[in-house]
This record gives sequence, structure tokens and C-alpha cells, in this order.
Amino acid sequence: MKFIRELILEGKIPRFRTIKLIALVLSFLPIPVFFLAKVSPRDYAELGWNFLIGIMLIRPLADVFPGIRILRSLVPFRKEFGIAAAWFMVLHSYGAFAAQGKNLLAVFDAKYWHLNHPLLWGILGFFCVLLLLFTSNMFSMKLLKQNWKRVQRLSYPLFFFVAVHIALISGRWSKVMVPVLAVMILWTLAKLKIKVPLFVKSEPDVISELNSK
Repeated sequence: MKFIRELILEGKIPRFRTIKLIALVLSFLPIPVFFLAKVSPRDYAELGWNFLIGIMLIRPLADVFPGIRILRSLVPFRKEFGIAAAWFMVLHSYGAFAAQGKNLLAVFDAKYWHLNHPLLWGILGFFCVLLLLFTSNMFSMKLLKQNWKRVQRLSYPLFFFVAVHIALISGRWSKVMVPVLAVMILWTLAKLKIKVPLFVKSEPDVISELNSK
């Protein structure tokens, strides 16, 4: 019980740096799995969408529910989750076009570039993913400097593009409305600095030191 309390309420993750390194290595696992296990592109689409939802929710959840400190501890893992999500979506795109006997250059085919075509929104998301994926490193941070954060904000239009793509492909907007509304509501609460004190804090926040490093 003490371990669970320290983990959830105090956000103390044992061997934090080691776990973060393991998470970084595992974030590239979708690549060999896709080619060796011949995973369905549809499965990778679902995994990419679910990871993206988690990435979009974790920061506002940590801000709105500061008493659950495990949420704040998970915020630094967004990079690793983001890399995994990016590979899921890139490989989904590759697999979807490969199934039609095409390569990724098909994203430039003019027949897809109109608002009513579901693949347009997937292609727009694909370009966002590439920019996010290839700038998720220290070299890009040093090169882009203050513009790096602006590039990372592409995660917001990415979320929107993927949601529209899924809704049009499935023919059901209800499939994406719950996560979209959840993200919108939580981000609004976070921006308004509304906090829900589910638990009373009893110790200083030690996790902020980890986030600042």
C-alpha cells in the first residue's frame, strides 16, 4: 500500500531515468514488429490513435488534478509515447498504400486533395507526424531553438486531422467525439487554471525537479 500511495499520490517512480531510457528504446519497437509480425495497418492505426489520445490528455490531466502526482510524473514520458505513436501512424500509412500496390509518394496524388476525401485528412496528419518525429531529438532542439516548441504544437492539428480521418473512414463521428470532447474540456480547464483537489498534498512536489532536468 505504501508503494502504491507513493506511486499514485506522490508520483515517485522508482528508477525514473532507467525506466525512461527503456521507454525510449521500446518506442522504436513498432518498426521491427510491423515487418516481422506482419501486423495489420488497421491495428497500427488504432494503436497510434490511442497513444495520441493519451499524449493529448496527460498534460491537462496533470494540471487539473494536481493531487494525483503520478500524472505529473508521466508528463516527461510524452516524448517516448509520441515517438511510438508517430511510428504507428507512419507505418499505418505505409501499409495502407502498400496494400494498394502504391508507395508513400502516393500522398501527393491530386485525387486525394479535396476536403471530402478521407485520405486528405490522413495525409495532412502524416506530414505533421513526420515533422514531429524528425524533430524529437536534442539536435533539433538546439537547431530550432525557440521555434522547436512551435513545431511541437503541430500535435494539436495532428489530433484534429486524425480525428476527422477516422470519422470519415469509419462513417461514424461518434467514434471520435468522446476523446475529442475530453481533450477540449480538459485543455480548457487547464488553460483557465481550474484545479480539482481530489487529494490533499502533504509533501513538496519532488517531481517538478525531474521535469526541469
